[in-house]
Amino acid sequence: MAYGYTAQNITARELETATTNAVDLIADLEEKVAELETEVEDLKGQVEGAEEDTRVLESDLDKAKNE
Repeated sequence: MAYGYTAQNITARELETATTNAVDLIADLEEKVAELETEVEDLKGQVEGAEEDTRVLESDLDKAKNE
């Protein structure tokens, strides 16, 4: 009987450790997702700026061709 109880305690500790590790991993992943979302927003801003620059340059090029 003692062996079964000891095995259950070991399994419970292993489960607790695995749960703690999973919680920590989830927290780390949530932090990384937040960082990536911020990076995506920054990149969107850069793309929008580049697109606007391209429109201005194309407009200037068209004007120069028509002169």
